[in-house]
Amino acid sequence: MRPSVELICVPPELAEQVLPFVIRMIEASYVESDGLVPDDMLDRLKAGSLNLWVAMEAGQTPFAAITTSFYETRSGKALRIHACGGDRLFVWKHLMGDLEQYARAEGCVKITAEARQGWLRVLTGFEQTRIVIEKRL
Repeated sequence: MRPSVELICVPPELAEQVLPFVIRMIEASYVESDGLVPDDMLDRLKAGSLNLWVAMEAGQTPFAAITTSFYETRSGKALRIHACGGDRLFVWKHLMGDLEQYARAEGCVKITAEARQGWLRVLTGFEQTRIVIEKRL
């Protein structure tokens, strides 16, 4: 039986308190892509232009973290996954469906992410387009 886990969008006013619990997961994502964690990440989280999502069991410490933002494309609004990392993938990968529901509710036509090719095997419905994976909603 799968443990009861939730994907929670951290309110901007709580980002500074939550970030220390998940920064290693976010940093690991940037290491994998040979990128740098943006210097202004906390400022963007606090301003609400970047969202922090955490996967966790009720009352526990988060074990996965995702950062996202919206952007416009020719085909419409999109949700970009900037960073995604954590532990126990088998326990929380189904929560990507919650992120898809959120994106649809916000009027997005797709979700995109620059990701390692291995994510294509994990995420249902995504395809490789250029070096970016995306899922049409």
